[in-house]
Amino acid sequence: MPSADIILEFVNSQKLFVVLQEISGKFPAKGHYQADNLEVTCHTSHIMTKKLMLDFFKDVYFDSSMPTNTLLLVDSWSSWKDKSAIDSVSPPSHSCETMIIPPGCTGNIQVLDFGIFNGFKRVIKYITGQLQFDRPDYKINRRDETLKMLSAVYRQICHPKLQPWAQYAWSASGYNIVRPPGFSTPAELLFPNNVTADCSSTGCNETSFIKCLYCDNLLCIDHFLVKEVHDC
Repeated sequence: MPSADIILEFVNSQKLFVVLQEISGKFPAKGHYQADNLEVTCHTSHIMTKKLMLDFFKDVYFDSSMPTNTLLLVDSWSSWKDKSAIDSVSPPSHSCETMIIPPGCTGNIQVLDFGIFNGFKRVIKYITGQLQFDRPDYKINRRDETLKMLSAVYRQICHPKLQPWAQYAWSASGYNIVRPPGFSTPAELLFPNNVTADCSSTGCNETSFIKCLYCDNLLCIDHFLVKEVHDC
């Protein structure tokens, strides 16, 4: 069973870095589900290694879509402190300064841990619950199904409507960031009170359960994830 260890660079990154656990440390010959917003690799364990960290920097953090001058806040894992290793994969066009968060403090001042991951996981929980109710035979723990879920959810939470939510996480973590006057969480926007209706997909008679933040269509579980990954 593959499991996922996710590094999420919110919101500037166009890709989510996913490490799947594979017994052999390699993907099967048939490959895996591909998505433009995922950078997928594997290892014998889902635990990060220095090599995986360098892959993250090369393939995601130093991607051409990212800012060229950045400050990276990370926990006290020893590999984050290896500046020479990070510099070895940094292109000349990019500058990255790393600041280490002291041990035991990530839950208070690491923005992703404090305010982003909970919202991400809550959306996953909503969708998993809908799958268990409507499609109990759908194997969400399989490799491709896991990747489809991550791709669909990551795309939604990167919508500009959720920028105030991300901004609040910085403010609430104690950084000198203006606190937004009001914001909605991903779950509130994706699963509003009026979300239950007819699915917007042509010819579909199923009941919707989620609202796409990009096209505002109401979608059933089949047309959001199971039969096709919604990508309007």
